[in-house]
Amino acid sequence: LEGPLHLGVLKTRKDIGAVIHAHPPYSTAFGNVRPKLTDGDLKNYPFLRQAVFTPYADPGSKDLAGFVSEPFRQEGVIYVFMQDHGVTVVGPDIYTAYHRLDFLEGAAKSFVLTALLKKIYS
Repeated sequence: LEGPLHLGVLKTRKDIGAVIHAHPPYSTAFGNVRPKLTDGDLKNYPFLRQAVFTPYADPGSKDLAGFVSEPFRQEGVIYVFMQDHGVTVVGPDIYTAYHRLDFLEGAAKSFVLTALLKKIYS
């Protein structure tokens, strides 16, 4: 279903050797609220402050493949959040891409839990 997305991303840069498209819960939730957050909201999360965000497109569609692959044309982009869908992470190899995804999910989890607890205990 998502073959065009993976192939589109792989074709964007020579340094991309692996693509992981996933639906981790905290990263997906973060991606859905990121457009409403300011850099001030993310002052303690510089890794998340650089988030690249794409609009919604149907799973498996050419639009989704295009929306996701386009940001990876920029050097240094290693992850893209997809509105109401998930994330795509790249690396020179599958191990690096996986570790980046794991780090991203941990950072998103920390942000989401901190934001919720601040609201409860403020």
